[in-house]
Amino acid sequence: MIVDPERAVEVGHVAVIDQNEADERSGVLRFLKSIMNAVGFRANVASKVQEEEIDAQTSAIIVTLSEKEKKILERLFPKGLKGRTKQQNVGNCYFLAVWNSVKKHMLGEKTVSNLFNRKGNEGWVINFPGDDKEIFIGDKEDLTSQDVGGKNPRRRIRRSMQGQKGDVVMERAFGRLRKANKSRDDGDGPMKTMAILDSGWCEEVFRAILGDVAAEVIGIGYGYRPFAGNGYATKILEVFKKQNAHPSKFILTAATPNMQTEHYDEYPDREFDEKRIYYMDSEKHFPCRHAYSIESIDVRTQTLVIVNPWDTEGLKYRITFEKFLHCFGTLEGIELDEKRVTNKFSGVIFHGDSVDLDEERNLKPGIRYVIRGLEKAKMIVGSEQNVELIVNEDGDLEIHIPGIATQTLKKGEKFDITKKSMGGNEYISGNHGAIKYIGNNEVEIKDNYSTNGTAVVELKRVAGYIPQKRLLPGQEEICEMHNKDIEIILADTVTLLCVRREGKILVFQKGRVSPIVEMIPGDMKILGCKEVLDLKKRVSRVHLEVRNLNGHLSVRDVMSKGGTVIRKVNLKGDGGNFVF
Repeated sequence: MIVDPERAVEVGHVAVIDQNEADERSGVLRFLKSIMNAVGFRANVASKVQEEEIDAQTSAIIVTLSEKEKKILERLFPKGLKGRTKQQNVGNCYFLAVWNSVKKHMLGEKTVSNLFNRKGNEGWVINFPGDDKEIFIGDKEDLTSQDVGGKNPRRRIRRSMQGQKGDVVMERAFGRLRKANKSRDDGDGPMKTMAILDSGWCEEVFRAILGDVAAEVIGIGYGYRPFAGNGYATKILEVFKKQNAHPSKFILTAATPNMQTEHYDEYPDREFDEKRIYYMDSEKHFPCRHAYSIESIDVRTQTLVIVNPWDTEGLKYRITFEKFLHCFGTLEGIELDEKRVTNKFSGVIFHGDSVDLDEERNLKPGIRYVIRGLEKAKMIVGSEQNVELIVNEDGDLEIHIPGIATQTLKKGEKFDITKKSMGGNEYISGNHGAIKYIGNNEVEIKDNYSTNGTAVVELKRVAGYIPQKRLLPGQEEICEMHNKDIEIILADTVTLLCVRREGKILVFQKGRVSPIVEMIPGDMKILGCKEVLDLKKRVSRVHLEVRNLNGHLSVRDVMSKGGTVIRKVNLKGDGGNFVF
């Protein structure tokens, strides 16, 4: 597929599609906007995020690979799991969409490495835990293509996907799994491995690969259009909100409906039977009856990144929620169960969901709020109980509950907010919440779905504190740049400054005069040791992903080894010139 340069701007690997491209003649967008407003989304993508809108949480899984797992990945995926793949046959897009989504998830390396086991010098055994089956693929087998037989010579030769060794082995193994699970003969001859990959649901692949660690397998729509009155749009947007709050727990795919539209391309000499490819949009970005990976979702800008398995690098799009609901008829995926994941995989820790608390606010239940650089704070627990937090001269946290008690926490210690610890206050729940002292003036507060809530009403930082946040591997943070510049520290050695100028975001490195990156709205860039000057050689080859989201800066640590720290700074000098 060729992206029309007049309708989509290529930015790094992502084509950003204008939300106004969708066809408004049918009134579909007006309908979708009303649905989005009903579930809490604003129609204006560029609008400032308000207090009542859902927070984009930071959620990550800390994964430690064993030496065996590392060797398996190095042998089967020498370019890493994010290496480029391309679909080569009609009918197996559902498998490729799931496979690409699984590989790019935070748990991808752990999941994939545990699917493969080496059998001596013979080949690979692929474990499908959801089906409790093992499939063997020999080293001497020809995996480039297969003659599947049948009456139609155009459909006889099926080529394997373009990708790394592990991708091709997995594709063939899933075909054999399908054949083991069901024997099918459609009158076109024997159904060989590659032929039986034709036509399926993403849900089937999710169950085979991750069914044993799933809390829920998600299936919404199955070909319905959002305006069909089946509640499709509302359900989809609710899943988007959940995924955005807990990205480590969700892996999602989408599919366009099986229908004929007024938008199509003719292929009279096409290798396969279908002489027309129909599209859901006039720009012909999204063919009908096709599955896609969902790479990321951002409720702040109401956009998501969706990837076509035809080419995982060349056909990647950032689209609005409205565009998605207009073009896609199915959402499939999986919600992971933390307990099952940690029981199955060694070296996996769910870090959880946390939000940096930068100002006074009511705390939303179930979310860990982190206060950094704390000197003192005042909380109201329940509807009336005052609690004061003070970091003393020894660096410990003192919790003062007037008229009841004073508790001192050292680094790593926790105080449970209960009816008993609050002196029997009737407005305090039995397991109301908790306060944990991380150390170094950093405090974590959580409300455990209490009846009367928890609020931070006063907040004072230590002198000279600059708010900062260390990203976990794979974690994304979206920063507003209205009055602040953003400083990024890579591997504790290389300092970058991100400045907004006339819609552009410029990225400078300390000690260098010219910007190393310039991004117009929609642009995405990858930064690593080749793009920055790193004398200590600690920056990873692919360390950081930065994007300009209509003036907001998205910063994502791409599973780096040295880590990433971001902080908002005010470095504006006279005349608007920056001073580093």
